[in-house]
This record gives sequence, C-alpha cells and structure tokens, in this order.
Amino acid sequence: MPKRSPLLDSDSRSPYSPQPRLISAGELRFYHTVLEPGFGNRFYIGVQVPMTAVLRVDEDQWDRAAGRKIRQKRFDFVLAYPKTFRIAAVIELDDLTHRSPSRRRRDRFVEEALLQAGVLLVRIPVYRKYDAKRIRAMIQRRLREHRTRKNTA
Repeated sequence: MPKRSPLLDSDSRSPYSPQPRLISAGELRFYHTVLEPGFGNRFYIGVQVPMTAVLRVDEDQWDRAAGRKIRQKRFDFVLAYPKTFRIAAVIELDDLTHRSPSRRRRDRFVEEALLQAGVLLVRIPVYRKYDAKRIRAMIQRRLREHRTRKNTA
C-alpha cells in the first residue's frame, strides 16, 4: 500500500496517477514521421511546450487578460536552435477540435500573439498518414521566409 502523504487528504487515495504519455497518438505519429527525421539533427524539438515559455508578458499584465490567456495553454511542438535555444517556430497540429467556435477563437488569439511577438507559427492539419517530404519542405520554406523577413526588417 502506498505511503500516505501529509500534503494530501489522508482519508482518501491519491488523486494523482501518471499520464500514459506526453503527447497524443496523432502528435506522436507526426513527431516520428515528419519532425524527428527531418529536423531532429538541426533543432531541439520541444513537445507540449507551455505558452509562457514562448511568449513573455509584462509583469504588470500577468494577472490581467494578457497573462491569463496564456497561463494554462501549451503548444504542440516548438523548434529551437540547439546552441542558443532561440525559438525557430511553433508548430500546431489542427485536429477536429479546432473546428469548434471556442477553439477557433483560441487559434486566432494564438496567431495574433505569435505574430506580434515575431514568432513563426506553422499550422498543419492532422492526417492518418503524412506526406513527410512535402510537409518538411513547407516547414523549411516557412523557416527561410521568416528568417529573411526578420533580417530585412
């Protein structure tokens, strides 16, 4: 029997158990098919990265709408340069949940926040099978375009 913790309610079993994995089956398929083989040697690939690790909010805005909107949210994947860990891109997989009105509002907010912060967002529809070569080429093109825009701005 597990030892009881003084921090938890002693009259009941622990409410905690491990998640089966960090990412969904669809995200895992995308990671192994597209991201890791195509970008794993050039980028650190973060999974389920908190928005607060990517977007910074002024201290006085943390308890206001700006901070509350990003506090509990995560990005599916983040590509970062391995030597500096500077963010190269955020990758979001769009499954059927992205069709709901509330999710569309969240997606518009995320797009605008990342745009204002100068962070590249790449949205990719979820598929059962990915054309990895085509998707990698599209991500590489978007990374090049983003770097070019940043360098000419």
